[in-house]
Amino acid sequence: MRIPLSTYRLQFGRGFGFREARSVVPYLNGLGIGDVYASPIFRAHSDTASGYDIIDPTSLNPSLGARDEFIAFCTELKRHDMGLVLDIVPNHMAAHTSNRWWRDVLENGPCSPYASYFDIEWDPTSRVRSGKILWPILGAPYAEALEKRELVLTFSEDGFAVQYFDRSLPIDPATYGTIVSRLPPEIPDGAETCGPVLEEISVLGSLIQSLPPSTATDAEEIGRRYREKEDVKRRLWKLYSTNGCFHARLDEVIRMFNGEAGDPRSFDLFDELLGQQPYVLSFWQVAREKVNYRRFFDISGLVGVNVEEEEVFRATHALVFELVDEGWVTGLRIDHIDGLYDPADYLRRLRERLPDTYIIVEKILEPKETLSQEWPVSGTTGYDFIDAIGSVMVDSKGVDRITGTYRQIVGGEESFADVIYEQKKRVIEQLFAGEALSLSLHLNLLAEMDRYAKDASPQALYAALVEVTACLPVYRTYTRSFQIRPQDLLQIESAFLEARRRNRQVSETIWSFVRRVLLLECPSSVSNGHRARWKQFVQRWQQFCGPAMAKGKEDTAFYTYNRLISMNEVGGQNEPRPLEDFHRFAETRARTLPHSLNAGSTHDTKRGEDVRARIDVLADEPEAWTRHVKRWRQWNARCKRVLKGTSVPGANEEYFIYQTMAGAWPLDPAEMGTFQERLQACLVKAWREAKLHSSWSNPDKEYEDAVADFAATILTAGSENRFLPDFAGFQQRIASYGAFNSLSQTLLRMVAPGVPDIYQGSELWELSLVDPDNRRPVDFVNRQTLLEEVTNCKISDLLKNWRTGGLKQYIIHKTLVWRRDHAAVFRDGEYIPLEAHGERAHHVISCGRHAGMGWVIAVAPRFPAVLSRSAGPPIGRRAWANTELSFPATAPRRWSNLFTGENVELPGTGRAPLAAILRRFPVALLTALPD
Repeated sequence: MRIPLSTYRLQFGRGFGFREARSVVPYLNGLGIGDVYASPIFRAHSDTASGYDIIDPTSLNPSLGARDEFIAFCTELKRHDMGLVLDIVPNHMAAHTSNRWWRDVLENGPCSPYASYFDIEWDPTSRVRSGKILWPILGAPYAEALEKRELVLTFSEDGFAVQYFDRSLPIDPATYGTIVSRLPPEIPDGAETCGPVLEEISVLGSLIQSLPPSTATDAEEIGRRYREKEDVKRRLWKLYSTNGCFHARLDEVIRMFNGEAGDPRSFDLFDELLGQQPYVLSFWQVAREKVNYRRFFDISGLVGVNVEEEEVFRATHALVFELVDEGWVTGLRIDHIDGLYDPADYLRRLRERLPDTYIIVEKILEPKETLSQEWPVSGTTGYDFIDAIGSVMVDSKGVDRITGTYRQIVGGEESFADVIYEQKKRVIEQLFAGEALSLSLHLNLLAEMDRYAKDASPQALYAALVEVTACLPVYRTYTRSFQIRPQDLLQIESAFLEARRRNRQVSETIWSFVRRVLLLECPSSVSNGHRARWKQFVQRWQQFCGPAMAKGKEDTAFYTYNRLISMNEVGGQNEPRPLEDFHRFAETRARTLPHSLNAGSTHDTKRGEDVRARIDVLADEPEAWTRHVKRWRQWNARCKRVLKGTSVPGANEEYFIYQTMAGAWPLDPAEMGTFQERLQACLVKAWREAKLHSSWSNPDKEYEDAVADFAATILTAGSENRFLPDFAGFQQRIASYGAFNSLSQTLLRMVAPGVPDIYQGSELWELSLVDPDNRRPVDFVNRQTLLEEVTNCKISDLLKNWRTGGLKQYIIHKTLVWRRDHAAVFRDGEYIPLEAHGERAHHVISCGRHAGMGWVIAVAPRFPAVLSRSAGPPIGRRAWANTELSFPATAPRRWSNLFTGENVELPGTGRAPLAAILRRFPVALLTALPD
């Protein structure tokens, strides 16, 4: 197995395909990168820098380039001894007519050979739409869309279809009779050439009438349907394309079906035809209540895939396996592992097929949660590292003071845990009402067969299920047999304890029954079939829990609880933690998951790593931050618009804006021209995610425009704008401190146990905001030029010109190259926490890595604004006073600082002054010299 020494994430998409990726490989190799880590490359519906809306996993995305261009890219990687870790998406595909599997299901319903590929509830509990897919793609209520002629019946070589803007929805051939029967039965005067057509129409009518329906279950009948429906299409098209009389008559019938604007009765025929299809078209806003297929979170355009089915597993992974077998792909990143019905079984099958492939999973781990030992993977994509390092780079005392400021300005005493609970309940009822109702109906069926729960109220069962889901402290549990894992038992018991505390209206009988179901404590008297239904319910509930947590916490709570938004990050816990916690995290990682990714930024992070590093610094200077915010609010009150009696933006939103600006303010004045637009786009997304004043389902344009105007006004210089110069002065200090904070986090990411991952472009200052801002094009030519400069630059010049980002690039380059040359120290080396002593001991994180004769020690400051009041680098005696660093007793006595070339020799005490280690540079990487 090839284990990466480091990875660099590339986002493929419009303007950046295989050819462009090939051209940057030499630069990445020079930077010190071991493997490229690529976004999905399979055929997708859109050509944006995403790739997660896949329509065909069996072919490469043509918008990225041809196969030979992909091979050329991989060949260039091999030439530099670099691997390719590929992001794959087993959980979902695009629900679009450009997806041939989905299109076949639309045409043929449950008898389609691809019907089992998608997670569709063909026989919903309500039975109202049995055998049909409810597809919420309409931009208006169904009747309105129909009568506005947004739905248009068409005919082509592929048969009859419904055109809805860019979508062409197939018509079930077994329902063609509804159209063909409307053809006039007699020959019009002077149209003798139509005579032979009548007989053919009669034959076609009989063929259509005898077609097995889309609900057919017999294999022989289904086979006949597929053969004969294509024959019907061919014969109809031949008539239409060769006989002018038939052509004209069919066009007239199609016009009849398409109705007349202003005459509702004229659409009755089309309405009848649509009612016969295996799909039901509906207004997109009803999706949350009525949809009967599993979506990716609340996105109706992405449909869940039944990858647990062996046939589906093989079909969706065929090209992946081919690329691995041919040696082009050396590792896999599994997207959204928590969305799968049985993640452990999926990973087992994947590992059996690819025994020597590096595999990591996108998995968010909550406090005290560990990656399942049943999963044969090398680790996660690194959200846990972002939280582990970020939580110790924020001063806890400063956060306490900022908490007071936040509550004073915004009001309320809710804890973050309370906010998560409330927002999880909110998204369940607003975004996932249909899924929750379906689960509760299934739970009710189980209750009706249980003597202790027969009389349970369906409403009470629903309430209990929602409460337990909202109180579950992890994304999901992983029950897959009647032997509940101990960690799952603890999480479920914790959820019930909290749910009972928060909701005392639900009876103990209901709590007891729901608990027994989720813990699979089936009565001994029930049949095996009934036991299987209990287990199926639990596994479905587990799939539901992940989206509830993701949307409730990450995409709602993280935009409503704005105390210190650098801590509102994917996988984050929103609380500072003691330094010992980071060391424990790293030691555990070295023992259990030494090859897990250490991320700093990803395509999913709420803000770039250097935006977070700047905002962290606010906790170093909480009093200054409080003073500035209070006067900014006073000065900028004039810039607000009053809507419905309330000033916009509100206090919580305004507080969010100032933090965002402090974090993302450009270092290059040339970028200020686009900053306002980027900020406004970020604010719109933030408000819609928060769902307080606007939302994706019900956007309040007036509110959003008012906030955009506020942002534009406070960013416009003028004699009346007292805010802008004051903010610029404050932000300049924050940017400087944030840079040094970032350097510490960057170094520790390179040295700590795990595989350091660099998100594209973030080897320089990463000041991006939330997606899609973080997918902007990257200037690799500039980065190549800068790399050549920094490798031959004086340390003093690097510090002087820190705004270019070359300082960060220099640290990454020097560390990764040394890492590549001393792989054993990092791959499986011991992790050794080092302790500091003295006045500033609290302000340093230091650790050693050791394997055999190899040694390396990293030294990284924290809370830089306290160390250096002048906004300069935290170096020398003024910053470090009498603080010393203890080295391990078995460590060498002579060291060299990789960044400065300075030597450090330990005295007999085994301690070295930090003022000497950090004399000229704000971080240190000490490598052992021979005694």
